[in-house]
Amino acid sequence: MTKVLITYLSSDIENEFKDKDLIYLGPITNRILTSINNNPKATYAFNKKNKKEKIESLKYCESVFEKIFNNLIDNLNAIHEINYSRRIWKIIFGRWLKDFIYISYKAFVEFENIFQKNDIQKTISLRCNNEELVTDNSASLINSCYSIEWHSKLSTRILEHMNIKNIQYYNNSKISLSKTLVKKNLKLSFVKSIINLINKFNFKKRNFLFYDTSLGFFAEKKLELLLSEFPSNIDFFDNIQENSKINDELRSSINFNFGTKNNYEKFLEKNLSIFLPKYVIENFREINDRIKMMKLPQNKIQIITGLGFINEYFNLYVANVLNNNKDSNLIIFQHGNIYHTHYVNDYLFEMQEADFMLTWGPKNKKNQIPACNTNVINEKIFSIKKTKNNNLTIVCDKIISRPLPYDLSLEKINNFKKTNDLINTLPENIQQKTYFRFFPSSRNLLDDYLKVNSLKNQNINIYEKQESFKNILKKSKICLFNYDSTGLYENFLINVPSIYYCTDNFSDLKFETIEEYNKLKEVKIIFTEEKELTKHLINIWDNPRNWWNNNQTQKAINEFNKKFNRPPKNPFNKIVKCLKSIELN
Repeated sequence: MTKVLITYLSSDIENEFKDKDLIYLGPITNRILTSINNNPKATYAFNKKNKKEKIESLKYCESVFEKIFNNLIDNLNAIHEINYSRRIWKIIFGRWLKDFIYISYKAFVEFENIFQKNDIQKTISLRCNNEELVTDNSASLINSCYSIEWHSKLSTRILEHMNIKNIQYYNNSKISLSKTLVKKNLKLSFVKSIINLINKFNFKKRNFLFYDTSLGFFAEKKLELLLSEFPSNIDFFDNIQENSKINDELRSSINFNFGTKNNYEKFLEKNLSIFLPKYVIENFREINDRIKMMKLPQNKIQIITGLGFINEYFNLYVANVLNNNKDSNLIIFQHGNIYHTHYVNDYLFEMQEADFMLTWGPKNKKNQIPACNTNVINEKIFSIKKTKNNNLTIVCDKIISRPLPYDLSLEKINNFKKTNDLINTLPENIQQKTYFRFFPSSRNLLDDYLKVNSLKNQNINIYEKQESFKNILKKSKICLFNYDSTGLYENFLINVPSIYYCTDNFSDLKFETIEEYNKLKEVKIIFTEEKELTKHLINIWDNPRNWWNNNQTQKAINEFNKKFNRPPKNPFNKIVKCLKSIELN
């Protein structure tokens, strides 16, 4: 049966092909979900991979990265008349390149799979020019891959490379990527302005530099004082704007020849120079010069961050320091829960490129230093008052995941559906006290999904998106996570009864960590079956702390924490000790 492949959807396209067999490919949107629900002939292209296949995809993309990278940095060094090392370029540019390989490889494999298994009569895609494909930086690339417009234009280039016929092109206006608006705290802004004023006179030479550690502003300043450093405030990397046009002549001078072995690699060899971000081509010298003019410390220094490496302008500063001072170090704080338990994290930038990593407990590599869970260093263990905590809070995974070489969208939606199905098995008195907590980025999508698919239970409420998680915890007698959440680890330490509903049966865990999760499963903290979880929730509902505080449950939590989630006992002294030990070495 012939089908129409849709990479871009608008109301006009929807009306034109409403009676056809449709296959959608690209980011999941409300419109696509609605269209699939309304049209029984419509499906979403989803090439589900098992654990082995996912790991093989990650390993293959890693091999492509290595194959491309040496050739690419030779070109970049020649263009900019510099001689940066492989490590320096990895810090500057490695994350963008890896993300782009993941995004393009996933799309390429999906197309191959679709055309092998289906008789495609026509393909709907957007026209594009080179300018519309170029992203400014990593953040821009990630925003773009969630955009159905940009993804459709990437699809156009892939389809043309594959010599696909019968492409019906549509036009749309230039892509406008949304920017994150940050609500200003006036008191905090005043404190930062005072620090900035003092920094002008006392900032050129220091031993430790903190940037975007994810510890919180005042915790970070406390650490600086304990390290005998005057508090700093570095936020000017966020103020750099990139407005330059792309330089086609400069990009065409890039000569790729990295020994291709398949059609996907041929696509990269032919097209990668078109997609390269502006900050390593057109804007590189200007940004580098501006960073050098910012009067940041250039001496031997320990640079400490948690999430700063997602900012390429910070990375350019780090690269300059490390290039000129071989004894300087990039130190990264662990800022999430699954670094040492899930196989995908072995490929992350921070796991590969940090000189040192302060972990929440594990030491799997030489450069890893066990500290504590830094996410809760400002929290005190509290006991919940019976009069306030009446809710069953369901903390839902976001639908949009970080770039990976395989699609997780439908897995995440099916996971959400299973969670909703679970709630419908509970007695009405529990349902009435059940609240969903959605990620802001997925709120509209999940809310619409409930309505469109007639899954909305009138007894179930949804927390307002602006309500803080801390405030939500105060209302919760039980927290139920439908994914392996950092919040679960935090709740272990701040003493909130919590359950993890694992609908994928540990498919993303490293083989060697499954045993540790099974121990939590034995004490009914983790469930993989709906019936067992329903029964447990009913049994503990009146007083969940009887289960949570019993010796067996607490023993399992403590053993798990020792390995992966050390409690923050004297955390500031511990972190200072770890950082000073690095400095001495």
